[in-house]
Amino acid sequence: MRSTRFSWTLEAVSTALCLPAVLLAASILTVPAARAEWAIDAYLGAPFPDSQDLGGGNESEFDGNVTGGARFGYFVSLVRHLDVGAFVDISGVFQDIPHFRRTGTAPGGQTVTIDSGDIDFNFVPITPLVLARVPFAYNDTFTHGRYQLYGGAGPSFVWSEVNGGTVDDQSFDFGLDVRAGLNFLIFPSWGFFAEYRFTYFEPDFNDDTSLQGLRFDFKADVDSQTHYIMFGSGLRF
Repeated sequence: MRSTRFSWTLEAVSTALCLPAVLLAASILTVPAARAEWAIDAYLGAPFPDSQDLGGGNESEFDGNVTGGARFGYFVSLVRHLDVGAFVDISGVFQDIPHFRRTGTAPGGQTVTIDSGDIDFNFVPITPLVLARVPFAYNDTFTHGRYQLYGGAGPSFVWSEVNGGTVDDQSFDFGLDVRAGLNFLIFPSWGFFAEYRFTYFEPDFNDDTSLQGLRFDFKADVDSQTHYIMFGSGLRF
């Protein structure tokens, strides 16, 4: 049975993001340009997927390979030690499912579960992020602070695919993306950061296959929960 908590989680996150988004829009109109800052970041990292539900009572240990992505956005300073930013983030995530099991039903009602073996599970989240940033270690050179703690979240639009063995299908779903990290500026316009990330979405994969002369409609409803440790570099201007 699919999780019913996801819709409640997304509703709560969407509500929580409304106030920062309104504050950001108001700040862009009212804060002097000297207190605003554009940002471009790129990152690479390792995904650590949780043990995940494949639907139909099937579960599998997922293996994470690599993730990489970039984001572009705009920070404004609400007060001296609080900045809020709006970003668009695009990334690719590459994982493996060692035993991808699917449950199928024949026209006569016969049910069978098959193991497709090792397959690729890849997805591309596109996320509008709202980030809150706490800069510190200000001086005349680093007017936005040399060290910057930040965190935020946003809803994701996720394209995903499973590919390998006898299965090849794609899905487009709604998800959740959460971030937290620390940015260290080497120069006022360039620095490095370390970041924790969490993504959640629930893709549905279908496949029609003939077994022993019977046509089966196979389904796998994946519950994808992934943690990440990422490192990157970014420009500020």
